Amino acid sequence: MSEDIYLIAEGGTLVRLSPRPYENEDLLQRLLASHPEVLGFGDSGTERRLMLIAREQGVPDTDGGDARWSLDHLFLDQDAVPVLVEAKRGSDPRARREVVAQMLDYAANGVVYWPMAELRSAWERTCEQQARAPGDVLAELIGPEADQDEFWRRTEANLRSGRVRLVFVADRIPPELRRIIEFLNEQMRPAVVIGIEIKQYVSDTGLRSLVPRVVGQTAASEAAKSERPAREPITDEQWWAAFEAQHGAAMRQLGQAVVQSWAELYDTVAITSAQDSYFAAKRIGNKLRYALFLERAGRISLATRWLSYTPGFTSEAARRQAMDTLEGLLGEPLSTQNTSGFPAFRLDRLTDPAVRTAFLEYSRWLSEAMATPEDARADAGPADP
Repeated sequence: MSEDIYLIAEGGTLVRLSPRPYENEDLLQRLLASHPEVLGFGDSGTERRLMLIAREQGVPDTDGGDARWSLDHLFLDQDAVPVLVEAKRGSDPRARREVVAQMLDYAANGVVYWPMAELRSAWERTCEQQARAPGDVLAELIGPEADQDEFWRRTEANLRSGRVRLVFVADRIPPELRRIIEFLNEQMRPAVVIGIEIKQYVSDTGLRSLVPRVVGQTAASEAAKSERPAREPITDEQWWAAFEAQHGAAMRQLGQAVVQSWAELYDTVAITSAQDSYFAAKRIGNKLRYALFLERAGRISLATRWLSYTPGFTSEAARRQAMDTLEGLLGEPLSTQNTSGFPAFRLDRLTDPAVRTAFLEYSRWLSEAMATPEDARADAGPADP
């Protein structure tokens, strides 16, 4: 039976479109970047809206390292979930096991080593190439009333916790790749793994139609993921037990000491909703503003993005001072130099008693400085311990 599809044009004219392979892989990739709607797959029938972060997004394999691989497309959906897309033509022999190995490399390293500041910069460059204002693009994705800074915070939380979608795209997905996708989707939590076949149909006049079809979502995987209960709150003991399992008893003791010191300096210290960090926050007016995070990954991060909303760090120069001061007491660079991101350092740096004492004094200074307007501060930084 013919695979042609027929459109009834205005006036009743019948137009036949016949299946046609993509001329090259770049064409398929450009179509995905320009029309992410064709990837609007959903879980349990929920439509996904997608925003392109970048094509050919570099993926490092070390903290702060250069890109080792290049992902075809990185998107974000309206729930701040990163969507990793690899696209191959069905005729490409790499559209089988090799693309699976590539995707797993990208996901395994991206969730750990992608700096959020660099991803935001990549997205801003993409917006510039599209001649669109970043704020407008994001408002279109999540709504004009949504908190855009909170969206980026959720993005990082989803990324670090492995809540991502891995999407294999081709005009024809071979049976062996389909079975691998089904297996991965059944086994991986909380990640979702799917394949999308996007067939191209073209008329004699050049009219083109794209017909997407999701493959790889078995009944078992759908049931398991849809029936998974909402995230239950965890206790402090459960959080620290998981932290100890990952980093050892000594790091748990050190981390608990840090968090306890924050509890004496900040208005709120608690586990984030994503359960990936402890945060220390100061109440400014009627809002909590984050200052520091202890991540389950074993890092401490400075919330310079949130500091920008406090009286003490409205200027980039003040946030730069906070970063430079922290680098000075650590004796090593932070993970990023972006003053509106989340620069971080390894918790084990505080095993040095002098550094730990200096960091405690820094935490105290930061708490006080957040509520003190820049022009009213006499000190240039925390006092020497």
